[in-house]
Amino acid sequence: MAMITLTTNTTNSRVGLCDTCGLCAQRRDILPTAGDERAQVEARVRSVVTSVLLQPGEFASKEMVTLVGRDGKTIPHVRILGPLRTRTQVELARTDGIALGIRDLPMRRSGELQGAAPLTLVGPFGTLYLPEVAMRSNRHIHMSPADAARFGVKQNDVVQLRIGGPEGVTFHNVQIRIHETWKLVAHLDTDDANAAGIVCEVHGELLK
Repeated sequence: MAMITLTTNTTNSRVGLCDTCGLCAQRRDILPTAGDERAQVEARVRSVVTSVLLQPGEFASKEMVTLVGRDGKTIPHVRILGPLRTRTQVELARTDGIALGIRDLPMRRSGELQGAAPLTLVGPFGTLYLPEVAMRSNRHIHMSPADAARFGVKQNDVVQLRIGGPEGVTFHNVQIRIHETWKLVAHLDTDDANAAGIVCEVHGELLK
């Protein structure tokens, strides 16, 4: 058991676009780009950065799309985050999934999209249907190798995160993710954060 003070990254619904040529060509239909090369698409997304995110190199773009689920249910104004990914991915909370008519929204680790839910993305220049794109991101903590050594954990360990306070909650099945540039940040969706009354920085216990 280790005491930990960390920032929480409470995730609203968000889109990470891919960098593969096949989808870049299609992505030109939903966003205004000059072509299907990664550099051109990346430049377009970066040219309209609205804010820099907590982790180095990550940012929120001013570009937004509308998500269309089953039976035509929609969530508008969903922001695109960068940098580009190897596959397009839409991260939602369970309540977002319900709003889109997806009651069986699967939980996945980032990038693991087999069996993810289908959605249509609608942008100012067209639409793009993807059969495996929407998921609930699993709970995880980003940290540097130095943080990992301090807490005695390694890549992909699964721990518990106990949050105190009047709405205290113990989150189970929290994945450890380690990268040399990452800051110490817990990634929770809005449903989890609201259940624990989390706003920003929290004190908790890391339980193995």
